[in-house]
Amino acid sequence: MIDKKKARQEYKMSAREAGIYGIRNIRNGRVFVSTSLDLEKVFNGQLFQLKLGSHKNSDLQKDFNLLGEEAFSFEILEKIELNALGVKNDNPDRTSDEDIMISDSSQAMNPLQIRNKLKDLEKVWKERLKPTDASGYN
Repeated sequence: MIDKKKARQEYKMSAREAGIYGIRNIRNGRVFVSTSLDLEKVFNGQLFQLKLGSHKNSDLQKDFNLLGEEAFSFEILEKIELNALGVKNDNPDRTSDEDIMISDSSQAMNPLQIRNKLKDLEKVWKERLKPTDASGYN
């Protein structure tokens, strides 16, 4: 039998990478840019939503329905390895975001600061790739 408490603790202590990702239409070059606290899992979730027909971006969903999965690539644009920044979890039995502290240059970052950092990086990538105009899905 699986020890749920132990499995939860192992997951929390595992190396995870947050960052910016893109879903690119390789036929027309359009791209969808977003953030994730767990890049390894986000692609499966996005693909599941697209296959189910329930993606939050209707233009991306329409193109996916029309062109199929083979017309899209999933790209990691920038990574932030959370364990490299010093993930700390003082009480592995708790599941709230308040338990996670990230140290960056000797400063602890709370989950809100991590999300804000990701949003700042997302802005940089959106300026670079321009996914908000006709060449993108955002």
